[in-house]
Amino acid sequence: MHLGEWWTNPPLDHVDELAVHFYGPARGDLDNRVGSLLDAMNGLVITDDNVNVLPRIRLAFTKAKTADARIYIRLTWRDE
Repeated sequence: MHLGEWWTNPPLDHVDELAVHFYGPARGDLDNRVGSLLDAMNGLVITDDNVNVLPRIRLAFTKAKTADARIYIRLTWRDE
């Protein structure tokens, strides 16, 4: 599933926490993976990826076969 199909609301101005769990082959760096994800979320799910909008990120990685690769994303925010 693509983010554009999953997220149908306007971009959020503030997120309390973004928790991301990557599953897949042990290649690359975790910071590069989350950077790519934030680039994809920018302007679609969140208005920006700066610390005023996104002050807390929790990351995890679990090695898995390529066929089982996936990303779980959990956003926590308050409607104001």
